[in-house]
Amino acid sequence: SAVPAYAAALKLPDEGPQRWQLQETFVLIEQVSFGAAFRWRPWLQIGASVDLLIGSMSLRQVLDFAAIDMLGATLAKPPINQANDFGEQAQSGVRELDVLSRPFTLHGGTALGAAFKVGAVLQPSSAWRLAVAWQQGADLIFVGDFYLDMDHDFFTTDLTSEGLSFPRQVRGTAFVAFPTPSVLRVGVAWLPNPRWSWHTQASWLRYSVVKSLDVTVKAPGLAQPKLGLGQVTKIGIDRSWRDTLEVETWLETAPTESWRFAARLGYHSPVSPDRTMDMLALDGHRLVAGLSGQLRLNKRLAVSVQATAQTLL
Repeated sequence: SAVPAYAAALKLPDEGPQRWQLQETFVLIEQVSFGAAFRWRPWLQIGASVDLLIGSMSLRQVLDFAAIDMLGATLAKPPINQANDFGEQAQSGVRELDVLSRPFTLHGGTALGAAFKVGAVLQPSSAWRLAVAWQQGADLIFVGDFYLDMDHDFFTTDLTSEGLSFPRQVRGTAFVAFPTPSVLRVGVAWLPNPRWSWHTQASWLRYSVVKSLDVTVKAPGLAQPKLGLGQVTKIGIDRSWRDTLEVETWLETAPTESWRFAARLGYHSPVSPDRTMDMLALDGHRLVAGLSGQLRLNKRLAVSVQATAQTLL
């Protein structure tokens, strides 16, 4: 089977105050699964799958060089010897200065990864089913081309005598770490008769293991030999993500052998703490509702329609 494991498409104003975090992005991760299941006991079914993850990524943003340790350390060391407040702990007074705000573009990013799932279904009686499943996360690395606009005299000519001289546009390869979380799912179903059933599922997604999203860029134009800078630079984007909980319940009815209908209601907790706003996790306390219908044409063929609505509280 093939399903989207993750998808995000967002375009924001180029000159908005969020441009140092994000201007435009597109991320799509498809999951292709190869699985098998069998009934080990009359009351127990078990299954497993191997998952192939295929990802595509592009993004645009403005990099704030004032918040990168590399620049602060380079300016403070010989031969420039200029003390400064730049770096990850930079105060707001030196953040997002025009001269240090450099447009960055990544396109054509692709990634391949592998994961697995295991699960079991227990049926202690004809009316009850219990299920549990574990989905292992994967550490994806997107590899793509990047363009970094360094077209400012500060970077290209002002400090040439001191060894700081970037090309007006730096081109190279970017490596973007994008871990997907492991997920534990538990479900229960009550089937009192063939016409009615009730299902509830809870999912625990382990986003808290993501402490940082790391971007590594490699380009000949980044090298500044006199200052001890090589072709490779790593930028760590710290995250304060937390584990999330998703709880959903739905009621199904089959008034005839051909027709089946279901109503769904759920709640998803946010990745980012309430005290923060995170452009990489545009979420909140989320309510989910849905309706679906199925028409069975024969023993092997059915047509289904589903509508889902979501809202952030």
